[in-house]
Amino acid sequence: MENVNVIKGFFVCNQCRVACKDGCDVVGLYGPNSCVFAYYPRKQFVKCLGPYCDSPCKLRQKESDLTMEQLINLVKFLTAELNKHLINDSRSK
Repeated sequence: MENVNVIKGFFVCNQCRVACKDGCDVVGLYGPNSCVFAYYPRKQFVKCLGPYCDSPCKLRQKESDLTMEQLINLVKFLTAELNKHLINDSRSK
């Protein structure tokens, strides 16, 4: 299971764009230029998370370009996902 305590997985940063290549499979488009559209707001573009990155790389910047709007969109997404899990959990009991 993916570690839900990491923030980097929710963003496509410069390191992601270097390490990941665009492509297409039976599910659809994937890669740094596609996943932010296919999985928005689960994935959002940032240049670098800077000090907020929990998996820093050699491209790490001192400052982050993360915006308040991006954080709000992420919180809204996570709240909706949590609600889905809570509803499904209560139905199964």
